[in-house]
Amino acid sequence: MEKNSFLFLVFLLLLSAAPVKGQMPPGPWELLHADRSKVFYGAPETRVLFEGNVSFANGTDLYRGDRVIYLEKTGLITIEGHVLIRQGGYEMKADALFFYTKKGVTELDGNVRVRGDAMSVSSRKALIREDGEMVFLQDVVFESGPYIGLADSMTVGESRETVCLNGMPYLAMEGRYIGGDEMVINLKEGSRITALVITGHGDMLWSGDEQTIHLRSRDLSLFFSEENKLDLILARGDVRGSLESRGSVNHFHGQAMDVRFVENEPEEILLTGEAGGSAVGLTAGEKEENDVRE
Repeated sequence: MEKNSFLFLVFLLLLSAAPVKGQMPPGPWELLHADRSKVFYGAPETRVLFEGNVSFANGTDLYRGDRVIYLEKTGLITIEGHVLIRQGGYEMKADALFFYTKKGVTELDGNVRVRGDAMSVSSRKALIREDGEMVFLQDVVFESGPYIGLADSMTVGESRETVCLNGMPYLAMEGRYIGGDEMVINLKEGSRITALVITGHGDMLWSGDEQTIHLRSRDLSLFFSEENKLDLILARGDVRGSLESRGSVNHFHGQAMDVRFVENEPEEILLTGEAGGSAVGLTAGEKEENDVRE
């Protein structure tokens, strides 16, 4: 969320110093509706409470929930029940939302759903930092363009150009999948993948109209051209896999492998480092030992 998104917390603090009349203080924030509103003074700290279909507005930004509670001493604001936020091109839903005003962190908890123009994410929990970075935790599912991803956790960078998936992440689309221990996705214009880097036990299957390549290695780097078309694969460390074409399957292995694609079809394959296998039409590195058979 943007930094000024938390300005309304200051206005709620002002509410705790005067009787609540069901209206927001002067300024950009406006209390659209609350069935009931109260201030509770005394130990352990002063509380400001709004209940019943609570909604606030700040320009085009909208905040909704069944209850809003502000704790003056700790600076915590809680929104509970049917939480909905529309802000900065995103729609966010959750069972509960917590604003930690002193840390500048927002926490979404329970059935989290975040949807933007180019990406949608669901998880059990989410942290949104003041600089805009989003961290999703537990049972993460994300969709961007034709891709669907699964992970234990996911971090979306402030610029929305980098997505990091952890915990045996898995990315899939029609007839294709990519997985590993950790995955970093570079995006352009919010949805077009330009590069994908996997570290630790990379595993992928890529099917074109005529050929299918299955590849495993320690590390994998994939580079994409326009319209999410695969352009190049760089596999490093204990590379093993197969290439299937017109019913025949050829197997290969090596320490490093480069695969160039044309229109999502493997066009050129270079194996190096004790390369071998039964693959037809593969090229071995000039200065590496190999037993590739033509």
